[in-house]
Amino acid sequence: MLSRRRVKGFTLVELMIVVVVLGVLASVAVQSYRRFILQSKTSEASINLKQIVNGEIIYYSETHMDKNEKLLPRQFLSLKATPDEDPCPQGVSRYKASTSIWKTNGWDSIQFAIHNSHYYQYKVESSGIKTNATFTASARGNIDCDSTFSTFRVMANIGPSGDPVILGMVISNELE
Repeated sequence: MLSRRRVKGFTLVELMIVVVVLGVLASVAVQSYRRFILQSKTSEASINLKQIVNGEIIYYSETHMDKNEKLLPRQFLSLKATPDEDPCPQGVSRYKASTSIWKTNGWDSIQFAIHNSHYYQYKVESSGIKTNATFTASARGNIDCDSTFSTFRVMANIGPSGDPVILGMVISNELE
């Protein structure tokens, strides 16, 4: 009588199923990792905008004099976009570290500087004086160097009590 010997192991179908399952898991993991990396890069904008807002509020609350020692009215500062070049210069999403650019254009007046390489360009637009003073601080970046920019904006004004009121953050295309 012929006996069949049972060979231990996996069939080709079982191995193919395992390969497919591993492929699906890997693709999900890669997408999650990519999203995590992008979120870690965009956190820079939120952190720096909070520092800029705090600096603007402190600047508003302090007394300032002009060159002739005349008292200036309370106001927020307007600060031009820094660094000067658009986000993603030369195809690189990070700006090089340069502490000197933050010592010009008024950034030092609000005690703001970035000492490391960074992903975003920062700007403050302000208007009005005293109880009509308002400002918008913004961060603009291009994490993946495509044609879409991510923008973070924080707006503030002077409330009825005469104190600064932060109106919140608006984010456009956070992860591009």
